[in-house]
Formats: sequence, structure tokens, C-alpha cells
Amino acid sequence: MAWWTEILFLKNRYLTEDKELGAFSAFKHAVREYFYEKFVDGLHILLAIFTYGYIGAAVIAFFFQESAPAAFPYIVEVLADPYLGALGIYLIVKEIEIRRGNVKRRRGEFFALAWFIFLLISTASVYFFEKYDPENEVYKTIVTDSAAAILIRIGRFLR
Repeated sequence: MAWWTEILFLKNRYLTEDKELGAFSAFKHAVREYFYEKFVDGLHILLAIFTYGYIGAAVIAFFFQESAPAAFPYIVEVLADPYLGALGIYLIVKEIEIRRGNVKRRRGEFFALAWFIFLLISTASVYFFEKYDPENEVYKTIVTDSAAAILIRIGRFLR
């Protein structure tokens, strides 16, 4: 993966420049370094907000089908693919951190457990209550997203 190797060693390129920097260039260099150091942390924050927001939206769309706006389930379905893409980005960011030696425990890592619990509760609801239809598109999305999150977490353990 040559493109992310470039990201990993971007810092080394800045540190090996041997030219003297002017005041503006030094400021620009410091801003780039700060942005580079905080970029991965920022991605984790944005992905955590999106992940838990999406889980919350799926909970509302599934359990409050009658009281939620009619377009709400469609919004959850539309965001399913970007959510799976965000999970992929999360894996890349996490791998970059591991290769840098910055392995931190983050709250964003509990999304697989949250999806698993949501899958169990929604499946029990579909099985025991006639109100919830197993052919519902939101339930299908829940099963797909839960399976993806769980499989990704299993893959992290097997790494």
C-alpha cells in the first residue's frame, strides 16, 4: 500500500529538509506539523460521532417506526454504504496508528459491541412481536451493518 506509506513517512520528509526557514515558512511548517499530528485524532473523533449517530438513527428508525418521520428509515438505508466506508477508513487509521506506535484505547472501539447488542434486541423484537416485520428494509440494514462491524472486530483480533 504505497499511498499510506507516503502518509506514514510524511513527517520524515519535513524533518530532513536542510534549508533555513524564514518566519512565515517556519510558521507554515509548524502548522503543517500540528495538522499532521492531530489529523488522525480528528478522524477518530469524526468517525466516532458518525458511528454512534448512525447507530442512534438506526435505533430510532427501527423501534419508533410509527412516530418517526416517514423519510427517516430511508435516510438510515442511504447512510448504510457510507457507514461501511467509514468503518474501512477507521481500520486504515487504526493501522496507521499501530505502525506509528501510537496504540491508544478509544471509545470508538466499542461500536462492534453496540451493534451486536442492537442486533440481538432487534432480532428478538422481530421474533417475538408482530409489530416488527423481518422483511423491513431497516432490519435488513441492521443485520448487514451489525455483521460488518462484528466481522471487522473479529478481523482485528485475528490480525
